[in-house]
Amino acid sequence: MIIRKRRKRTIKWDFILRICMICGVVILATFLIPRERSKIYRYQIGEITRSTIIAPYDFDILKPEEVIEQEKKETLKQVPFVFNYNEEAEINVTQDVEQFFQMTIALKQRYLSLKKSREERNLYRYNVERYQELNKQVRADSTAFYQLIIQFKKDYNIDMDSDLYRNLYDPEKGFLPDLEDLKNQFLRYTSQYMNKGIVDIPLNEIISNQIAISKVGEEIYRNRDDIYDRDKAISALSQNIKLGNYELNYEKKQMLFQLSRLFIRPNLVYDKERTQIRQEDAISRIPIVQGKVLKNEKIVDANTRVTPEIYQKLYSLNVAESKRNQSAFGLRYLMSFIGDLIIMALLYMIFVLYIFNFCKEIYTNKKNIFLIIINQILVIGFGYLLSTLNYALFIAVPVTLLTIIVAIFYDEKTAIFSTIPIVLMLSYIFGNPFYFTVVHILPVLVASISVKRMRSREQIFQPLIWIFLSYLLGLIAIELVSFDSFAELSKGILFAFINTIGSVLAAYGLVNIFERLLNITTDMTLLELTDLNKPLLKELAMKAPGTFNHSVMVGTIVDTTAEAIGANNLLARVGAYYHDIGKIPKASYFAENQRDENRLEKLKPHMAAKVVINHVRTGIELAERYKLPKIVIDFIPMHHGTSTVKYFYDKALKSSEDPSEVKESDFKYPGPKPNTKETALVMIAEACEAAIKALNKPTEEDIKNRVDYIIKTRMEEDQLSECPLTFHDITVIRDSLIRQFVSMYHHRPEYPGQQKGEAT
Repeated sequence: MIIRKRRKRTIKWDFILRICMICGVVILATFLIPRERSKIYRYQIGEITRSTIIAPYDFDILKPEEVIEQEKKETLKQVPFVFNYNEEAEINVTQDVEQFFQMTIALKQRYLSLKKSREERNLYRYNVERYQELNKQVRADSTAFYQLIIQFKKDYNIDMDSDLYRNLYDPEKGFLPDLEDLKNQFLRYTSQYMNKGIVDIPLNEIISNQIAISKVGEEIYRNRDDIYDRDKAISALSQNIKLGNYELNYEKKQMLFQLSRLFIRPNLVYDKERTQIRQEDAISRIPIVQGKVLKNEKIVDANTRVTPEIYQKLYSLNVAESKRNQSAFGLRYLMSFIGDLIIMALLYMIFVLYIFNFCKEIYTNKKNIFLIIINQILVIGFGYLLSTLNYALFIAVPVTLLTIIVAIFYDEKTAIFSTIPIVLMLSYIFGNPFYFTVVHILPVLVASISVKRMRSREQIFQPLIWIFLSYLLGLIAIELVSFDSFAELSKGILFAFINTIGSVLAAYGLVNIFERLLNITTDMTLLELTDLNKPLLKELAMKAPGTFNHSVMVGTIVDTTAEAIGANNLLARVGAYYHDIGKIPKASYFAENQRDENRLEKLKPHMAAKVVINHVRTGIELAERYKLPKIVIDFIPMHHGTSTVKYFYDKALKSSEDPSEVKESDFKYPGPKPNTKETALVMIAEACEAAIKALNKPTEEDIKNRVDYIIKTRMEEDQLSECPLTFHDITVIRDSLIRQFVSMYHHRPEYPGQQKGEAT
């Protein structure tokens, strides 16, 4: 009783989830409907008006966007960037210069001392006692020298022992400047640049003509050209230092340039927040209005060319209309929303009624309905995005993307009934139902038909030209009714082409994603599994050749029969190929792979039955290891259902002293029973193929008897009770199997001179 209650609750929650998904599409579409209900004038400059337009109320004429943008740029040039003066920066730079050159002077002294001690040591190299004494001095001088080298590396990240910097202390390098004079030059120039100001951002980021320097409670204004950023100051400093010394080669100029980088620091810190506040304030004071249109004033006559001035008035009227409608809340807004909700629900009911009455397998399966709804939401969302950018982009809405994906996973009828409501809903969102529907309805129908019975991923690209031609036909029809210009027609054709290419490419990618994400198998995946070079089928062919031939034969038989009863012939063929893969590990125990003796006969009946039954469990494990789709794995247990291994069960009864101790359940396959037409068909066909192959020169009557016996036995054992086969289907299956087996096992005539049994 408790179990039943839990089951009912689960079904109830599944039902609620499906209803929520359906309602979610309707509610989302309703929210995406623009609240504007007034007439929007979509004329472009140079077009001819079709009617006289009168101002319904007073409204301001807005400046063109490009004019406003230009005024913003000019205004921002007049708002000085704000910088805070850092008083400590110059003091720190002076201290760093002093410290660096003090260390350089010390390094020079230690280098000369090391050089002198080395020379003295060489003079006494033949006096052991004096040499050892001077060698200690060399080591001490060397240690002191290299300790200072390390200190330079630590403090300034420069290698004073490199060729670039040895010019400062090594006379042998040919350039040994007066360090005190060089220091004074650095101090003089750094002080000069910092007095003018060095900013902490690149100069090209300062768009104002002047900058404001906040210093001791007041602001000082300077031209941008009179200040420095760090790169400009470094370049100027190194250039001035070079000009202040005698002729230098490239390496020595590089040394001075690198030293210049050590001593330049910004002393003007950019105050971004204060600058942006001033910029926003200045921009807010820019007038965006350039005039006014009064109520009942004529904006433009009919059959008049739209000039830039007229266009701006119409644009301003559209903006005013949008603002008036967006601000209309309260009862009017609520009534409008409820009305839109009912309209969207009525349109979407086309899809709901179809799946509820004609495709219950989609309605009852969460994965199936989720797949369709998520694609519907994607198309609606993308359509709304395009509507916010430009209403003329309605041609680019990828409604055929939804059609292609649903047609690939299900069928063309489901694809049509899934897409048509979305087309109607989007046409309402765009506000031009007639044009939107006319343009998109034919491509949807063509797309659903074009992908019918798609059997390879490359076939997704085949509908390209037909979908594009359908769009082209709709566009031409609309243009013939209300011709605007060849430019507009060309633009529409371009959008249609982009839509077609984008929809097909997106469908190609999304099919792969949804297959893996939702574990739904398409005919394209099934067709790939029919490749006999697949690793699992190759292993079956090598280790169990008899089983492989049996599986291929059954696959060929069920292919034709499945189509006759309205089943998926491709799925049936794939299921037949893989239904016996569990025989691979113990192939020699099965009759079709044996040549002489039957190894099962040497086993006790219980053990022999266990070996036979275990091929189902082993097959499922192999299929899962090779990641076969679930609908294919189902063929492995279902092709035997819960039937009994009759031969060994009867043998066990005969050999047992007490037949009552023999349990039939020990000789039954684990099931489940076939639950689809395809699995039931494979169950019947593979049993018939094995039984008829065991006959020696079967006649047509023998074949009919065997097929009738197999079908009758499966029905009496209740193995077909859970599959949707009708008596008519079973009759069709019987006739098709008999016809195929008779053609396969017909007797060949013996020709004169041919020995009996000799192959022709």
